[in-house]
Formats: sequence, C-alpha cells, structure tokens
Amino acid sequence: MLAVHLTVRLLTLLAEHQELAAQLCTASENCLLLALYMYITSRPDKSTSEMLWLQLEQETVCFLTKCMQCSSISLIGRDCQCNLEVVKALIIMLHRQWLTVRRVEGNLFDMHGKQVVQFLRDTVLLLHSLSQKDKLFHDHCLEVLHQYDHVMPGVRAIFRKVPNLKAFEELALDELYPLETETDDQEMDCS
Repeated sequence: MLAVHLTVRLLTLLAEHQELAAQLCTASENCLLLALYMYITSRPDKSTSEMLWLQLEQETVCFLTKCMQCSSISLIGRDCQCNLEVVKALIIMLHRQWLTVRRVEGNLFDMHGKQVVQFLRDTVLLLHSLSQKDKLFHDHCLEVLHQYDHVMPGVRAIFRKVPNLKAFEELALDELYPLETETDDQEMDCS
C-alpha cells in the first residue's frame, strides 16, 4: 500500500511532463492508470487503515486533477479500458469517503473531517470536469449509478454545512446532479 501511495505521489509530480505522462496509458491490459483504478476500487489490502486509503485516494484525485489541468494525459477518449474505469473509480471513492463523513458527522470540521470534506470537494470538481469533456459520462456512470444517486444528495447536504464553499463548487454539483433529480428521487421514495 505504501509503495502504491508513493508511486501515485511521484506520478503527480510527473504529470506536468507531457512525454512521460503520455506513457502512463498504454491502451493495453498493462495500463498503469487501469491498474491504479482497479487497485483503488478493489482495496485488496484489507489490513490498511481507512486513513491510509483516504490518503491514497486524495493523492489519486490530486494526480488526476493535475493531469486534467496540464492536459498531459487524456483521461477520456482513448481506446483503453482506463477511460471507462476513471469515472467509476471516482464515484466509488466519493461514495466511500461520503460514508466516512456520515460516520463522523459531528466532527465534520476536525482535522480528519476537514480532509474528507476537501476530498469530496476536489472529487466533485474533477467529476464535473470529466463530465464536461466526456460525451459518454453518463454511460460510464451506469455500473455505479446506485452509488452515484446515493452519494450526490449526501454530498450536497455536506456542502451546505461548509462555510467557505465556492460558487463554482456548488455549480459543479448542480450540473452533475440537478436539484430536480434529487426532488424526483425523493418523490419516488414516498410512493
């Protein structure tokens, strides 16, 4: 686990270098990005603490955000399985960390709570950025649609409690999961 975390940290530093970053996606079963997404979603190391998983997931979101900002790696639109898995992995990570926040709701703004809230903010912005560039974004969500529909209203509720939430973060969440969808879901639950 530590080796994976350090590798992702190194990848974050390398994301600015076009030539090196371009080699991370090999469009084969040996794709490093695909291996990372599969590792994170499967969490094979059962002895690793929740805090270490959070750190790995935060570093991964930081890495992917940097890739998007630098345009060093195309996270979508390539002929590789990693393009299908990135959205799925982000939604699974978002859902897991939202569940963590639900367990410590009273401590949203202690050190650990702040880390998780920042992770939620960063992940929502990254998902929004991907949704703007990926014409098949909603198709890529299908496998994890239940988690997506479960987590987005929960993230919205947490965001309402964040005192320094930026307007663009709220807008990103609204575009990813419009309020009408939330209202429709609640109406369906009542009948």
